[in-house]
Amino acid sequence: MLATVSPIGLIETHVGNLQDPRASHGILHKLLDILIIKICAVICEADNFVAIAVYGKEKEEWLKTFLELANGIPSVDTFERLFARLKPEALQKSVISWTELAYPFDGE
Repeated sequence: MLATVSPIGLIETHVGNLQDPRASHGILHKLLDILIIKICAVICEADNFVAIAVYGKEKEEWLKTFLELANGIPSVDTFERLFARLKPEALQKSVISWTELAYPFDGE
């Protein structure tokens, strides 16, 4: 099953039901794009929102190969505001669900 689903599709399957806490009239960046930028940045050891935004700017051309990024990379403020409003438990549940499917743990 995993071979037929793109990596982005796999992540979207698990985080796609997160409720976007932003007002619909002011959204410039897709929730999925922001989440994937943060996941990639954290994997690369970004440990704060400034580092995440810097990572996004430095990797923008590469990120555009698989993300929409119609309005470029979100600002530091956008990352901070979004993650301050997301429900941490729902985000954690979605990310754990994705990682368990992507990287099954066999107990060893």
